[in-house]
Amino acid sequence: MALNVGIITLKDGSPCIVYDEALPHPIKHVEFCRDDFQVSLIYQLPDDKAPPQGIKFDFPLDQKFVDLFEKKKMCAVGFVKDQQLIEIKAYNVIFTNA
Repeated sequence: MALNVGIITLKDGSPCIVYDEALPHPIKHVEFCRDDFQVSLIYQLPDDKAPPQGIKFDFPLDQKFVDLFEKKKMCAVGFVKDQQLIEIKAYNVIFTNA
């Protein structure tokens, strides 16, 4: 999947991940790995017994966004379509280690 992704700060100071291609499944939560500073969107799968699936971003987060994740424990996620940010939802950030 060739997904263009960025992270911005909303007016209220919340971090927001934006992407420009439809995802295969709805998002369940956002994961942040403390070992490699990378973020994953974990999908809500139809089968609750299936192993977790998602998309892990190739780039590590800047410390500024790590600090926001630690402070807010939430992250907004939005879909960009026709140069407009739509479908913005807030998700819990789950902190993990590799």
